[in-house]
Amino acid sequence: MNIFAENSRHYIGDINYAKGGVYGPRVSQAALLVGIFEGSVKISVDGIEKVTLHAGEVTLMPPGSEELYEFSQESTTSQWWCDWKHPDMDKEMRAQLDSLSQIVPMNARMNQILQLGLDTQKNGSALVADALARALYYEFLKEAGFKMKGLIDVEQRVPPLIREARRWIDAQFEYPMEVADIAKVVGISSGHLSRLFKQHYGKSARDYLWDKRILEASRYLSETGWPISEISKKVGFQTPYHFSRMFKQKKGMTPKDYRKQKWFDHRAS
Repeated sequence: MNIFAENSRHYIGDINYAKGGVYGPRVSQAALLVGIFEGSVKISVDGIEKVTLHAGEVTLMPPGSEELYEFSQESTTSQWWCDWKHPDMDKEMRAQLDSLSQIVPMNARMNQILQLGLDTQKNGSALVADALARALYYEFLKEAGFKMKGLIDVEQRVPPLIREARRWIDAQFEYPMEVADIAKVVGISSGHLSRLFKQHYGKSARDYLWDKRILEASRYLSETGWPISEISKKVGFQTPYHFSRMFKQKKGMTPKDYRKQKWFDHRAS
């Protein structure tokens, strides 16, 4: 089971909530590590109270459920999170995540990785921040009792340069690039890159890049109110027209219709 697939995406962030603050209800498409620096939060899932977290505690929220966060009435709450959008999460993986310990104490190593991840996410390389987020999930899963055998799929049969190309696309997809640019980064010819990429990942590097851009655009359309023109630029399209045409080709509907559908689904759930 490839729990840390290379096309999964991770993000670390933090936020403060005033006394009595409420967040949600919301439905996340990503799994979410939630931890508390100071204060506390009561988390309900699908209308049922799941856990109450206090300072120094962490829990994992699997994707697809309605979540409601109710923060301390006594003090400001300082919360951090690490999301994990795994496009290939299957029933077996979801069942294992659901079976983990609900609350895990924050150990020294997790705290060290978290602080580095927060700083890097804000001020450094997105690729390094993603690696730190994966390390944070690894530590949590180990502490929560996940069976570590086979936890990390290192894709031994994929040549290192092709894995590097895929990671580079994941980190740089929002910038203009051609297959020749990717090939230059990893030091092989465009033709060789294209052949090996399709052999090992089932699609060309070019198709993987477009799919990555559409995946991220779908998330922004679902989770933000940003203008479609801004989203198209943010995920690497040169014009909103090109973005809309490619989005409809991949998703079968326009970005505007996709957003309407997702927002309707969230309100109805």
